[in-house]
Order: sequence, then structure tokens, then C-alpha cells
Amino acid sequence: EVGYPFFRFVSEDNVYTQWISDRLGVDDYQVGIDGGNNRFMIANTTVGNFPLVLEGEHIGINQFDPEASLHINDFMKLEPRSTAPSSPTEGLVYYDGSTHKLRVYNGTIWEDLH
Repeated sequence: EVGYPFFRFVSEDNVYTQWISDRLGVDDYQVGIDGGNNRFMIANTTVGNFPLVLEGEHIGINQFDPEASLHINDFMKLEPRSTAPSSPTEGLVYYDGSTHKLRVYNGTIWEDLH
């Protein structure tokens, strides 16, 4: 059912994939849910891939079966920053546009990744 401001997928047995693109008139992309696998998907029907899959606690980008919290099957781009993020926490990563280096916060200081 299409509702405002969200979509609700209705399934009696919760084991099939439900696509809603026909209801929306979308040609190149389909949005659906696979209740049997607890998976929300956006499919690109033009090239036959899944640019975004949400499965449980995992997110897949160009990856149908994500195996990690974030599973990217392609390149990733970080927008350059001229300053380090304020109030960082351990493990935060950014690309420094001034030094042209990838940096990670180790819990105490920012370190360049080589």
C-alpha cells in the first residue's frame, strides 16, 4: 500500500518479494522488500543490479548479499575536507584536502594512513 509519508508492504506469509514500482510508474528502478530474508532493496532494472540493499543490520552498495555493516562492491569517494572533524571518536576517517591524505583518529590524535 502506498501511504503518506511511507510505503507499507503487506504480506500474509512474509516469504515473498514485493515490488512497488508498478504502483509508482517508475521504469528504471524498483523498490521492494524480501520478507523471507528481511531485505529491503532498490533494483536498477536498466543494468540488472541492486545499487542498495538493506539486510538486517547490513548495508550493501552494489552488493546483493552484504557481509558487513557496510559492504561496498565498487569504489568509494570521500569528499575532501580542509579541517579535521571536531569532537572525533576513535576510528573516524576523513580525506584531508590540504595534505591529500586519508586520516584516521586513533582515540588520541589524527594519523595519516599510508
